[in-house]
Amino acid sequence: MRRAEKERLKEGQPADEEMKKLKKDGKKKGAASKDSTAKRVAAKKNATTDGSDEEHAISPTYSQGAHFAAAADDDDDDDDVEWQTDTSAEAARKHMEEQLSAATAEMVMLATEKAENKKRKKQAKMTPYDELVEEIKASLGNAATPAQIKAVLSSSTLPAKDAMHALFEALFHGAGKGFAKDVKKNNDYLAAAVPDEGAQMLLLQAIEAFCGKCSAEALKEVPVVLKCLYDGDVLEEEAIVQWYVEAVAAGKVSQVVKNARPFVVWLQVAEADEE
Repeated sequence: MRRAEKERLKEGQPADEEMKKLKKDGKKKGAASKDSTAKRVAAKKNATTDGSDEEHAISPTYSQGAHFAAAADDDDDDDDVEWQTDTSAEAARKHMEEQLSAATAEMVMLATEKAENKKRKKQAKMTPYDELVEEIKASLGNAATPAQIKAVLSSSTLPAKDAMHALFEALFHGAGKGFAKDVKKNNDYLAAAVPDEGAQMLLLQAIEAFCGKCSAEALKEVPVVLKCLYDGDVLEEEAIVQWYVEAVAAGKVSQVVKNARPFVVWLQVAEADEE
């Protein structure tokens, strides 16, 4: 009996040892599993912590980057505003026209001011004679009638001789080639200013004075001018001859008198033939 039990015990010892070994291995595996699980949990916690730290570390940089991005957007907006300015050829042309208009207006203003200053200076230096010449010119410019021109001369305070000279100056200033035609065209104005023989002598003296300073072309036409006035019944034969004779007798043989001689001779011859 005891032997049998001993034998059973012997046979069971290996099995017990095997069980103990299995339990021991199981405990080791369990511990290893727990360690592995703990490590995984710790790793997750570390990862979470690291992620939070990174977020905290990155957050300022991100915020600063966002600020720069916003500033860049603002700059882009400014650029957009600047590029929205109309730079087309049409806009450039209009801008140039505005500048030219302003410059032109300024030039016109300066020119006007200069003309006015010149006019004021001229008026300050003008004599009564000059004023009468300008008044006659203004009246002629307004299409005055011969009677109106006569009224201007009559209202002048200047001597009759000076008034006649002013009339001739106003009518024929700057005369040149074609002087005789201009005289014929203005015959009515001259006729209105010469109502009698005394006025005829004043007109002849005015012609002499005017032609003494006119152009050479106008001076050559003196005999034709005298004939136009003779034909137009402004000057009579007696007045022309008397003017010429008195000038020669006084030794005032000017170029005007010399040029008038052919017409005076023609008048004298014509008178002789009539006799």
